[in-house]
Amino acid sequence: MVDITIQQFKTEFDALEEVYRQELTDVINNYFVKSAMPMNFNKSIVFSIALDKIYNDLLSFVKEDPAARGRGKIATESSGFKAVRYYRYVQSIIEVVGDIENHPYIISQVRHVSEVAKVNTGVDINPLAQIGTCFIIDHGVNTVIGERCIIGNNFHVMQDVVLGANGRNKCDPNDRHPKIGNNVTIFGGAKILGNIHIGDNCVIGANCIVTNDVPANSNVSIVNQLQITKIKDNANPKIFGIIPKDGSELLIAGDSMDGLCAEMVKYDESIIKEHDLVSCEIIDQDSKSIRLKVNILSDEYSKFSLRLFSEINNIDIIIKECLAYNYIKKKEIKL
Repeated sequence: MVDITIQQFKTEFDALEEVYRQELTDVINNYFVKSAMPMNFNKSIVFSIALDKIYNDLLSFVKEDPAARGRGKIATESSGFKAVRYYRYVQSIIEVVGDIENHPYIISQVRHVSEVAKVNTGVDINPLAQIGTCFIIDHGVNTVIGERCIIGNNFHVMQDVVLGANGRNKCDPNDRHPKIGNNVTIFGGAKILGNIHIGDNCVIGANCIVTNDVPANSNVSIVNQLQITKIKDNANPKIFGIIPKDGSELLIAGDSMDGLCAEMVKYDESIIKEHDLVSCEIIDQDSKSIRLKVNILSDEYSKFSLRLFSEINNIDIIIKECLAYNYIKKKEIKL
């Protein structure tokens, strides 16, 4: 976090405020015909709402992004903060107009402004998304925030992030996008899909695909240490990943998984030895997954491997040092 005093920031913001006022003036004059605006439209209130939110967004940006070096001017020139500003401009218009669904002209024009901002910044924020104060987009290229998203305060998002629907036929069209709590950070490449809830104080790691609720105070990341070290003769079974579930259960996702047996083993100088402090039991199984109940009486979690095998089909797969057991212990969510 960059050290900057409020007085220093206010001085610089006062100098930048005219830039933001001119941008908002251009948006209103170029995209909204005065005669088509509702009677309650008040430009002064629009400016007040927009500038107040931009002040907090910029303050968070210069504090949190080292590349800004504590300077609002540097942040202002970034494409990420430009995308935030244009979102604030159209949202302020929507807030003043109110009851937006009964104003198709306003909806059409705020979408038009958002499309222009998308072309200029590479960031696609639907103008009807609801985003709290202190909103930071760092880099941001290819990031998409869907129409029905509801996002809390202190939201920090990186590039190539998608907050979108989970398939056209799987969700309510009026409530199809994620709900994000306060103090949430989402790193590059992550995809948060469907009408799910991400709790307060969560961190979503790079390249995660999240389709289920995430409780507050959780870290979500990909276990990329998965290593298949031995396959005999038949390579049909495929392991896609290990997903810790409630309690001490594991879901092993893959293909051609039916017919496999499972056991916990300890790797010792290339010799697989059974270990009575760790055991597992298959509780559900089909071609796409195996669900295991794991019993752990040892603290040496990372030293254990998982063996999937079929003596009939001469299949023997070792998933070395099954790190997912650490994640069950810590109650963190790992994909």
